[in-house]
Amino acid sequence: MLTSLFRLLGSGAQLARARRLRASSEPALAEAAYRAILERDAEHADAQRELSDLLAARGAGEEALRHGEAALRARPGWAYAHNSIGVALQALGRLDEAIEAFRRALQADPGHVSARVNLGNALLDRGELDAAVEHYRQAVALAPDYGTAHLNLAMALEDDGRYADAVASYERAQALEPSDGIRFKLATLLPVYPRADEIDGLRERLGRQLDALQAQPLKLRDPPREVGQTVPAALPGAQRSRPPGQARGALREGLPGAGLRRAALPRAWLNVALDSSMLPSVAVCPVRRRAH
Repeated sequence: MLTSLFRLLGSGAQLARARRLRASSEPALAEAAYRAILERDAEHADAQRELSDLLAARGAGEEALRHGEAALRARPGWAYAHNSIGVALQALGRLDEAIEAFRRALQADPGHVSARVNLGNALLDRGELDAAVEHYRQAVALAPDYGTAHLNLAMALEDDGRYADAVASYERAQALEPSDGIRFKLATLLPVYPRADEIDGLRERLGRQLDALQAQPLKLRDPPREVGQTVPAALPGAQRSRPPGQARGALREGLPGAGLRRAALPRAWLNVALDSSMLPSVAVCPVRRRAH
């Protein structure tokens, strides 16, 4: 009995260490720590599940799925294990199965916020925008201070063309978990189809926001992930119609420190900023945050 107690205490200390390493953005060391726990106790449900999440995050979906399933065997009916299995399945492109896993997590625990957000992500990937928005809204209601839920809701609302609601959600996400990626989005977010009487005001707002971004340069570690992935085409030597201050330079030459060049602005933003005959061809696909 004493041996079992010491073993339990030892694995608890190892788990705490693995979690600290993970929180400190040391995934390789955290992974090694989780594997050390499992060498001693292959049925350690927490270590199996958390290792599954780490592996899914680095793209090792098959192994992540095995560890998620092991966590569920060790602790049947566990909502967190179902969620991790869903994350692994989604990483493998098995979208329908991932959605079912997230639904099982919510059946086990209707208040599981991460499963609610991840279900929204998966539904959005399947083209079910309205259903995704509803799950993000439920996640926000369950956890009003969870920035990821607000951010993913903002992106979905933006996809749906609901400009004012998207701005409000981006602002809430930025207040909770400030990032230069969200700051850039807020500065450049504009309606896809603005009314004619809105265009002048929106143009001026965009100019002010871009000038503000130039005054405080962005620091983005991974611009495509934090702001959006772009498929750029060359922007001719266009002249802005009524350019507000230095914003012309920001649009045409990129934003200092951002790692973003001029073609990293989506068509909807540039529609208001540039003469329509000068528009580049740009596609932007924001990256939603996965919840764990």
